[in-house]
Amino acid sequence: MDKNYLTPQGHQKVNKLLEEYVKVKRPASIEAISEAQKNGGGELSENTEYLQALEERDQIENKISELSRLIENCQVIDISNFKEDNKVRFGSTVTLLDIDLDKEFTYKIVGEIESNIKEGTISYKSPIGMAMIGLHKEEEFDLVAPSGIRTFEIIEVKHIA
Repeated sequence: MDKNYLTPQGHQKVNKLLEEYVKVKRPASIEAISEAQKNGGGELSENTEYLQALEERDQIENKISELSRLIENCQVIDISNFKEDNKVRFGSTVTLLDIDLDKEFTYKIVGEIESNIKEGTISYKSPIGMAMIGLHKEEEFDLVAPSGIRTFEIIEVKHIA
């Protein structure tokens, strides 16, 4: 299985989510199954509330397994140890200029589970993330987008936690 790279913040977020599933959602699911058994009466295979509660429990258990595997196979990358050399790495915050649109964007390069374009984070495995890794400030690169080939320039690279 591939290593999952996470920032310290992402690692904390995943651990917190796992804790919520184990300590809150799992017990609530068990309670819902118990209530459905009590209230349903008759044949459980015909009890819709019970069957839905079982399905929800299965989804919760799958999510717990997924998050546990993610944590087990992750490597936390602490960017505070990186020297400021204007090189784009995992965890870097990069300001880009879309030369074709004359528009600037700022993204932090993070792990897949942490990425959220609305929050300004992108995965290191995304096309733009992979294109930037290893480049330096003032370098240009091309990216194939649905609208065609776009050219970007790296304006600034920061290594802030």
